[in-house]
Amino acid sequence: MVLRDVHTLINTVLFLNRIMGRFILSQLLTLKDVVSKVRFCRSKVYLLISKGEFPKPRKEGGSSRWLESEIDLWIEQLPTD
Repeated sequence: MVLRDVHTLINTVLFLNRIMGRFILSQLLTLKDVVSKVRFCRSKVYLLISKGEFPKPRKEGGSSRWLESEIDLWIEQLPTD
């Protein structure tokens, strides 16, 4: 599935950046920020995460946070209709 490939691509890019000593400076987004950015409801975001079709959040003190760069890359990889 295309979206699963996007998730794999994101992980590969992040891995290569760590190996090369480069760190992606990115803002951490809340679920509210992510929902606004991708224009999906909360449940759709979590459904896509459970299917492996959306970037997983990082846990920050009991809260979920997403790297803005991962969300931006995910959006860029969406098929255009």
